[in-house]
Amino acid sequence: MIRRPSIAIALLLVLAGCGGLAGPADEQRTVNPNLAGAPSATATPDPTEDYPPGVSADGVDARELANAHVAALEDRPNAVRVHTTVVAANGTTLVSRTATTRENGSRSSVSLVTDGAAPAFLGDVGDYAYWSDGNETLVRQEQWNGSVEHGTLPGDSEPAIGFTDTGRSVVEPALLAREFRYVGTERRGNATYHVLTADAGTVERDERADARNYRLTVAVTPEGVVESMTTRYDTARDGVEFTYVQRFRVSDVDGTTVDRPAWADEVMGNVTATTTP
Repeated sequence: MIRRPSIAIALLLVLAGCGGLAGPADEQRTVNPNLAGAPSATATPDPTEDYPPGVSADGVDARELANAHVAALEDRPNAVRVHTTVVAANGTTLVSRTATTRENGSRSSVSLVTDGAAPAFLGDVGDYAYWSDGNETLVRQEQWNGSVEHGTLPGDSEPAIGFTDTGRSVVEPALLAREFRYVGTERRGNATYHVLTADAGTVERDERADARNYRLTVAVTPEGVVESMTTRYDTARDGVEFTYVQRFRVSDVDGTTVDRPAWADEVMGNVTATTTP
């Protein structure tokens, strides 16, 4: 019998910031290679330019931008990926964790994959997978001791981990906790992105007074979608010095498919009981 996984709070702490600590996969292109360190504008802001909602040459209205991001993605197929790494000062990767959400109509899926022996402050969150087509909902959760739990849920159930299909659970806290400035625009293929960077001094509001070499860079589409966001800083926790990197990305807007996963048969073959939320 599967328990409805009680990892929502732990996952949000890990993805949004680990008790004050706070992306796409490694193949994600950096928003702008020239923005490493202290970002410099790629172009002089033009007061007459068309900016995304909440963005102007004078500054950023974080709440308006966060709302625009959610509104632009609601009820549209998309994939959201958050890739988090914690690397010790000696270069050892303590943990690499990837959370991916896919949405298309009544079909949705969530996966959480972790590599490495996570430090205690990251929480004991094992691999997790959820898939639903609106009628059939399947869950697979792997525990740290290696055991695997399977289960089915009512078709309209939400995933137990509190990770939204628009990425709001990551985007909104990051935007609202800091002050941003407009850097300029960047071309990627045929698309133009508006680049923002956060004032490192505002990390103290997010209980990160011990963060060093802090950088947060955001790329926004003209309609207001936060297409990518990269957070990086050095800090220490429980006597461990490490670099924290989180890369967020929205992709495949209007093109995402959510197929029945290969592990579905494994779940159906191992379910011993059906639970309710």
